Amino acid sequence: MSFAQNRKKDDEVSQFEKDDLEKLRKELESVENNRKNLLEKFGSDNKVVKQLIDLALLANNMLRGEDLSTFVKRSVELLK
Repeated sequence: MSFAQNRKKDDEVSQFEKDDLEKLRKELESVENNRKNLLEKFGSDNKVVKQLIDLALLANNMLRGEDLSTFVKRSVELLK
């Protein structure tokens, strides 16, 4: 809500303002979803990002089994 709308009571906000606010909320949600998808794609395609994520998991004792093995293999590959 804008500053002016914050000071208005619900019955003082026009339908146009309510519709405009709803439209902006939907646009913002769309932009946020698009951003999230782009970041997920970038992260899944980028070995360095995967490595950083795995390092964080390893530091918190959350990297085990096959994921740990993959991390070690990727570490050796990145060091070459």
